[in-house]
Amino acid sequence: LICLTACGNGIISQLLSSGKIDEAEKTLLRLKSIYQDNLGIEIQANNMERNQSFFSERIDQKFLNRKLIDFGKKHNIKIVATSNSHYLLKEEHKVHDVLLAIGSHQPVYSNFRLKYNVPDFYLKSGEEIKSFFSRNFGEEFAQSVCDNSVYFANLCEVPDWIDPKYSN
Repeated sequence: LICLTACGNGIISQLLSSGKIDEAEKTLLRLKSIYQDNLGIEIQANNMERNQSFFSERIDQKFLNRKLIDFGKKHNIKIVATSNSHYLLKEEHKVHDVLLAIGSHQPVYSNFRLKYNVPDFYLKSGEEIKSFFSRNFGEEFAQSVCDNSVYFANLCEVPDWIDPKYSN
């Protein structure tokens, strides 16, 4: 089994966002005791800052990335480069925003709805993700977190045992 800590809506990030730093660290250490070297801390390739609303929690991805990196270094847990993908192409940001408005029963211009205020939730290439982390944390760090992503990907089994007629 492997475990990654998830995006800004994951338990560790939510505790950090709520200012519960000690509880976040204790929870992370509990996960480490369960998953050991198969635990990875996800950092996200975006700098989104979103205030809390009725539809979403507050997220400051810059803060989360820094705290998660500190935890990873302090507790010798692999830090993994990840990127939330809510739509395929960067150009689909506005369509996604309209769908979020519809889902919230709010007009697009409303501040009382779920919103992603940066157009960074598309399916990024490996180079885009590495470039983001290089700009924000340096080339060596970017390479290491991308290598860790490959490490965890290689832990996933190839499901040869699944009959294709049941997986389509």
